[in-house]
Amino acid sequence: MKTSGTNLEHARVHNRRVIIEAVRLHGELTRAELARLTALTPQTVSNIVAELEQMDILTSHQPRRASGRGQPAVPVSLNPASAWSIGIHLDHQTLIVVLVDLAGEVHFRRLILVQKPQTG
Repeated sequence: MKTSGTNLEHARVHNRRVIIEAVRLHGELTRAELARLTALTPQTVSNIVAELEQMDILTSHQPRRASGRGQPAVPVSLNPASAWSIGIHLDHQTLIVVLVDLAGEVHFRRLILVQKPQTG
């Protein structure tokens, strides 16, 4: 009988994706804001943010002024140049190629009309 368990490495990868997606959707966020948005524990968020900063996927910014006690909150944002994606669409009339950064900004787009081959 097969049983299902939790694979910690898969959970770590999933949680990294959750953090990246939250920052991508909401922009600059502090660790506390990420914990509230993602329902991850503050310690988990801090560990993941540290990993993503080490991988150069997230960048820290100037601390926000604290309204109360404690250290000021340090927001993080995506480093758009840390990952790139190429998209290709091909149909019977066109070829479209795009290059986008991690933030989804298009840096290159090319539309090529496809000629029908002549039959001989």
